[in-house]
Amino acid sequence: MPDEPSSSPFADHIDGRHSTYHAPVLGKGVLNYHVAPVPAAEHELAARIHRWIKREVQARALENPSPIRITLSTTDRRVQARADALMPSASEYGEDSEARLELKGDVTQVAELVRGLHRRQLVVLGDPGTGKSVTALLLAWQWLESRRPDEPVPVLLPLSSWRPGVDLRAWIVRQIMQMIEPRPARVRRSRLRPDAVERLLDDQRVMLVLDGLDELPAPVRAQAVKAIDQEAIGHTHLVVTCRGREYQAVVNRTNNFFTRAAVVELEPVRLDAAHDFLLGSYPEGGGRWEEVFDDVWARSGTPLEEVLANPLTGGSWSSSTTLTPAGCCARPGRHTSSGTCGCRSG
Repeated sequence: MPDEPSSSPFADHIDGRHSTYHAPVLGKGVLNYHVAPVPAAEHELAARIHRWIKREVQARALENPSPIRITLSTTDRRVQARADALMPSASEYGEDSEARLELKGDVTQVAELVRGLHRRQLVVLGDPGTGKSVTALLLAWQWLESRRPDEPVPVLLPLSSWRPGVDLRAWIVRQIMQMIEPRPARVRRSRLRPDAVERLLDDQRVMLVLDGLDELPAPVRAQAVKAIDQEAIGHTHLVVTCRGREYQAVVNRTNNFFTRAAVVELEPVRLDAAHDFLLGSYPEGGGRWEEVFDDVWARSGTPLEEVLANPLTGGSWSSSTTLTPAGCCARPGRHTSSGTCGCRSG
């Protein structure tokens, strides 16, 4: 019999032709693990990555005071692995079943989403500006804030600096070493030497969060997908972000895809979500942002409305109180719905 519906905040389920499979969520208290002592190198890696991620979240004001509401759900594109590869229990519905894993939630729940997946592998798709990099960063942050001893350390790496001609494992080790940046005077005392990082990778104590598959040249993306998928064998935790159209092109052209990963797609940021996020940085009343949104809501479909829907840009506005669409130098309240302002400096 299928498992009972889980209490996860996600509506995780597999819809079959005649049945519904509810994916179990492996949250706190669900399974009892024998937790081995944490190696010193892993402890040091977690501490350093946590400090790095915290600085990034603060610099982008992503929790100022709470993350922007970016919703996500299983993609409609036919690029996801079969249900029986993602949730083995789905095979009980038979080969002719049209079972499919369906996920739904928002970026504040993405860490729990990954925890609930049998393979712990996820591909996040989205159009330009929908918040793929924000989602990857918030995932790493949420995971670290709630990480249990049996769970790996998330490491966020930009794929733009890698090419499939370069050994992926060697590139990952170099990127991690550059990220933690041990000072020369401390290198001898640091337990995070390249060989220690390799051992952590071998022991699957690192979650790979690889941002920006679409930033690789188009001719090498299929090769990149194959190399990453091979690196992430076994129980390796993996998250990859990519633009939806580019990933679909790879799958359609070459049949290369992430064979153990669920695939979700970010939905466009709603204007009310951008409103709540930006005004959350101000006292009651919202300052000049209220004037900006009043103007935008009065005239839908303007360039400024499109700019406001970019979560990354929204974070920088929140921290700097400066709005600069299309190179404009104005402060909030001086913009019109056309995305221009009356205070151009020339």
